[in-house]
Amino acid sequence: MRFGKQMTMKKLFRITTVPMSLDLLLPNQPKFLSTYFDVTLVSSPSDLLEKVAKREGVKFASVKMKRNISVFNDFYSFIKLLRLFLKEKPHIIHFNTPKASLLAAIAGALCKIPNRVYTVSGLRFETESGVQRKLLIFFEKVTCFFASAVIAESSGVLDILKREKIANAKVRFLANGNINGVDLNCWSLSNVSEQQVNFFKTEYNIKCNDFVFLFVGRVVKDKGVKELLSAFTRLSSELQNVKLIIVGNLEETDDEFLSFFKKMTGTYKSIQYVGYSDSVREFMAMSSCLVLPSKREGFPTVILQAGAMTLPVIVSNVNGATDYIREFNGLMIPIEDINALYTAMLQVATGIVKFDSEKMFEFVKQRYSQDIVHKALLNFYIGLN
Repeated sequence: MRFGKQMTMKKLFRITTVPMSLDLLLPNQPKFLSTYFDVTLVSSPSDLLEKVAKREGVKFASVKMKRNISVFNDFYSFIKLLRLFLKEKPHIIHFNTPKASLLAAIAGALCKIPNRVYTVSGLRFETESGVQRKLLIFFEKVTCFFASAVIAESSGVLDILKREKIANAKVRFLANGNINGVDLNCWSLSNVSEQQVNFFKTEYNIKCNDFVFLFVGRVVKDKGVKELLSAFTRLSSELQNVKLIIVGNLEETDDEFLSFFKKMTGTYKSIQYVGYSDSVREFMAMSSCLVLPSKREGFPTVILQAGAMTLPVIVSNVNGATDYIREFNGLMIPIEDINALYTAMLQVATGIVKFDSEKMFEFVKQRYSQDIVHKALLNFYIGLN
C-alpha cells in the first residue's frame, strides 16, 4: 500500500476529548502524518483546537465532549460523531483519552469505519476500587471491543490489558513505547541560553548553591503531589539549600487536598507554585532533578523531555517508568511511599547517587526521539487494510 500526494490520500481522524491533549501530547505528529494522509483533528470546540490545527497544517472538526459521565451530553456527542463519520467516511480513526475513545469506538463501528485504533495511555481504574473500578474496567473493555486495533503506550499498560482480560489479540506495542516521543530539536539545553536561565533563577529566587526539585504536571492527588509536598518539607527541614518548583494547572477538586496544598505552598518559602506555564523547558534548564511520584501513568512524556534536557528524574514505579529508568538517568520508588521519596530526594540532593548526562541524552535519542515513534506509527497505519 502506497501513500503520497500524487494520489488521493486516505482520511485519518485523530480524536481526543479536549484540544489540550492534542496540543500537549501530540505536537508534530499530525504534521508528519499529513504527508501521507488527509489528517483531521477532532476534539471539543475551542480556540486551542483551531490553533493546534493551524500549527500542524491540518484540518479540524469540533465535537463537544465532556470528560466526566453526562448521559445527555454524551449522547449528543455520540450523535455528532456518527454524523461526522457518515459524512466524511474516514479510513482510519485513531483515538485516545477515555471519553473520546469510548464514543468514537462505538460510533466508528456502527459507521463501519474499517480501522478504529485505540491508544491506551493511563488507566484510571488503577487508582480506584470497588464499583468505580469495575465500571472503569467495563468502559475499557467496551472501547477495546469496538476498536479494531489497540496500542499500549508502555509495556506496563500492555501487561495490565492482558492481565485484566481487557484486550488480548488486538493489543500492540509500537517501537519502545510512548505516544509521541520527544522532539529533540525543541527539548535541548542548546535552546536555552545562560541569560534565560539566570533570568528564571532571579525570578524565582534561586541561589547559586540551591538544589532545585521540579514537578511538572496536573496538580492532582493521582500525580502524588501530596506525597511530594510531605517528603520535601521533611527534607527542607534538614537541608537549607533545597527548593521545590511546581508547574501545572491546579485541577484537584477534593477540599482536603486543596486545603493541604494551599497550606504548604503558603507556609514554606522554599516551595513555589507557578501554575500552568509555556516555559517548561526553561524550568528544566534551571532545575537539578525532576520529581514525578504519580500513582498511575501510561508513559509520562515529561520524564523523556527531562532526559533530553539531561535532567535526572525520581519517579514512582508506574507504567512507562519501568521502561525508561536506568542507573544513569534516575531513581524509581514505590507508589505512595513518602519515606522512599524522601530518601531518594536526599540521596540526589546530597550527591550520594550520581547520573550520567551523556548516557541520559543518548538513551532518549536512540529509543524515544519523535522520528522513531512517528515512523513506527506510520508503518503501523500502512499495515492496516
